[in-house]
Amino acid sequence: CSSPAAPSSPQPPAGPPAAAAPTVTAVTPALGATSGGLGITITGTGFTSGATVSIGGNTATNVAVVSATAITASTPARAAGAADIVVTNPDGQGARLAGGFTYNAPVAPAPSIAGVTPSSGPEAGGTVVTITGAGFVSGATVSFGTAAASAVNVTGSGSLTASAPARSAGNVDVVVANPDGQTARMNGVFTYVGSAPPPPP
Repeated sequence: CSSPAAPSSPQPPAGPPAAAAPTVTAVTPALGATSGGLGITITGTGFTSGATVSIGGNTATNVAVVSATAITASTPARAAGAADIVVTNPDGQGARLAGGFTYNAPVAPAPSIAGVTPSSGPEAGGTVVTITGAGFVSGATVSFGTAAASAVNVTGSGSLTASAPARSAGNVDVVVANPDGQTARMNGVFTYVGSAPPPPP
């Protein structure tokens, strides 16, 4: 006679289903300064409490999971350029939006000229002038008319010195050009003085 079948072992209760991986669909705004600190909203799906956010490999601050579809955060500081947005849930599942946020380099203000001292010099050049104004940066160049000055020294954002080039007599514009291409011009501010004719015999 056959042996009775052994009773089957009870199966352990099934655990909760694994959470779906998050997705990131957009970030608003998508542009910001390299200094960071901009408040952004990330939208997507599957966000859970405790999720973290990184932008271009740098950790975002003030992260708050508003809902399963929205997270707010503050951007970290980073160099200029496009950066990936990464949201990581506490269970280790993450989502990436490639190039989702772009850091813009700060735009320096254009220079301006307030005055040139002294305002005249000989045709032979060599007059050391002080140019006052605003927005001067290291590496700026100076020209008198179309001739380049020499020995340019930016002593501060509001002052620089330069040696006037040789030019024929007359009034000329003075132009300061920063390395980023922005310029300032003061029209006819410097006068080249011709040498006096010799006395008659």
